[in-house]
Amino acid sequence: MPEENTKDRQVFSVENSLDLVAGDKELLQEVIEDYIKDLPAKLQELQNAISEGNLKQVELISHSIKGTGVTLGAAILSEAARKVEDACMAGRTAEIPALFKAIPPAFEEYNQAVVDFDWNSLP
Repeated sequence: MPEENTKDRQVFSVENSLDLVAGDKELLQEVIEDYIKDLPAKLQELQNAISEGNLKQVELISHSIKGTGVTLGAAILSEAARKVEDACMAGRTAEIPALFKAIPPAFEEYNQAVVDFDWNSLP
């Protein structure tokens, strides 16, 4: 994917996240690394909850992914999780499995964008 397209899609935006940690880029890196490390298990939990039809868990897990994603500059990932949460809250259960399918690739894109990010470019 061309770099301009990635930037346009805001796969990873560090500016707001950096403000939340008072400009401490090392702390931000650590928090993001923890999020990336923990997210595969959370995605598995979400997939299991969807398979089991546990809408309360689907709502809680997708909400968590969405909220943390917003905080850590993962706009596309957050938006994908929001769509699952919204469908769950609206009772559109038939849509949830298809909507979930957008989350793992959004996570992979975010993970790669973080890996590729030049942390030394920050003040």
